[in-house]
Amino acid sequence: MPKIRLSRTSKGANKLRAYRVLIDDKYVGVIHRNQNKEFEVDFGEHTIQCTIDWERSNHITVDIQDDLEELEVIAKGVFESAIRAIFPFDGRDKYLTLSKKSK
Repeated sequence: MPKIRLSRTSKGANKLRAYRVLIDDKYVGVIHRNQNKEFEVDFGEHTIQCTIDWERSNHITVDIQDDLEELEVIAKGVFESAIRAIFPFDGRDKYLTLSKKSK
């Protein structure tokens, strides 16, 4: 069964909180700080997103042709989070960044 492996770094202001993981707009679990988590999926195209409270990441679409697709989610740092709390004008999908992990 093919998998999506999601990694979360230690960066970010929400060190003690989990991010919700959505695959194809369905909740599949959470990921914690410094964690790697695998989610089984079918071959084909899938859309992934992470959320925390009202904030969310960008959507990323992957076409699973191999057994494993590696992604990474990174949050804004403490300073960036403080500025964002004062000036939250850049959209709710800018707090977390989801991207393909470089191999």
